[in-house]
Amino acid sequence: MKPTASSLKRGFLAAAAILFFILELIRPAESRAQFWPVMFDGARTLRQAQLEITPFASGSYYHATNRTATGYLGGIRAGIGISKKFDLRVAYGYGDYNAAVSYHYLKSRQQVVTLEPKFSFLNGHLSFQVPVGLIFSKANRSSFWLQPGITGSLRIKEFMEFNLTTSIEIVTPGVYSHAGVSLMGGFDPDFDPILGGNFGLAFSSNLRRWSVRPEGFLYFPLGQYSHNMFYGWAVAFTYNIDLTKK
Repeated sequence: MKPTASSLKRGFLAAAAILFFILELIRPAESRAQFWPVMFDGARTLRQAQLEITPFASGSYYHATNRTATGYLGGIRAGIGISKKFDLRVAYGYGDYNAAVSYHYLKSRQQVVTLEPKFSFLNGHLSFQVPVGLIFSKANRSSFWLQPGITGSLRIKEFMEFNLTTSIEIVTPGVYSHAGVSLMGGFDPDFDPILGGNFGLAFSSNLRRWSVRPEGFLYFPLGQYSHNMFYGWAVAFTYNIDLTKK
């Protein structure tokens, strides 16, 4: 059945309540530390008034000459189908971050929040998404980031899905710094955009209802830090609930 106006209203209110709760929980003053380009998603959008709940875990690693960083993150994401080709997700994560820059060491806890709108086309085989996020950490300077990208999906009926995402992350300047020393080297440089991709799989007896989603990613900064590298892994479980009455 088509979703009713009341069911769509409930979906909007649920997404707004989740976002409000996350922002009230964090109340940030400073942000940004490790890089978390996780997707857990294919190109197809959620059905109208369909709610998706996704617990997840991920690991992120950064390598350069005399510089390393490692982070592990766990969290939950909620999504809602808005229209046939558009959905919206909100995610919250909490994790540890450790970095070593020459003789400088940084250990901190992080809280991550993202807002993830997605537009689907070509019958759900391609999508365009623009996640916007903040990573809150007492040790690091304030910033926000956005990560526009394109996802392509290949499905084997409703049992398996292969997903490939290419995206670029754009951040505010001087974000990877601690005590005036940047993880990229030097002192508070303007950080170059990060370009790369994610490869993910989905397994299920019915992808429209639930799925297990392992994922890997590899990204490189553009410009003067192009020899550096971010990479990592992620795994998630998704479960979908139709808010419309059968």
